[in-house]
Amino acid sequence: MKKLLIKLLVILFYLFILLYITGFDLLLLFDVKLLTLTIIGTVILSLPYYQKELSNNDILHILGKNALVAGYLEAFLFLFVRLNDTEGFSDLLPDIALNCRPALYGFILFITLRRDENKQTTGDKLTEQETSVIVLSMEEQDRKWRDMGLTMREVEIARLIRNGYSNHEIAEELVISETTVKKHISNIFGKLQITKREQMKVIIQKEIQ
Repeated sequence: MKKLLIKLLVILFYLFILLYITGFDLLLLFDVKLLTLTIIGTVILSLPYYQKELSNNDILHILGKNALVAGYLEAFLFLFVRLNDTEGFSDLLPDIALNCRPALYGFILFITLRRDENKQTTGDKLTEQETSVIVLSMEEQDRKWRDMGLTMREVEIARLIRNGYSNHEIAEELVISETTVKKHISNIFGKLQITKREQMKVIIQKEIQ
């Protein structure tokens, strides 16, 4: 939560600098009603993706993506309604600009909540030498995993698990259902004769070395 707050403050500070340089009225940029609608839309759009086994990072990632969608949908709807209004065309351009504020809110939420690209899980940090070995011996790594009985799809999933991906993230990365991911992981556990995800990481690390 602290990290999210810092990210948000940094974004808002940079936005303040831009507004100050351009001479734009800061108060015009913020509208409590529009911001509330964007947040409500974010939550509603995220409901179909909620599952009990999702981690906090998964939930924040889903909220971030849907904040972007909610912001754009809200802005588009307000613009459509405004352009459909036949009165007050003298203030049309300022109104268009103000109606784009939800898109900005959604984008700010997306940047704040999105997952770090270089995320690694605790206990799975590799040294520079280990990383070089992985990069240089990818074919050998695949061969070792195949020798252990894993299929090519299971090898792909094994890599993602080693990199700290959750079941939900693996499903998104490989464009398959979470049910299919769970089935593959169950098969992998059986072939490696393990019962926990952490054991799998250790075995994979040893096989790489």
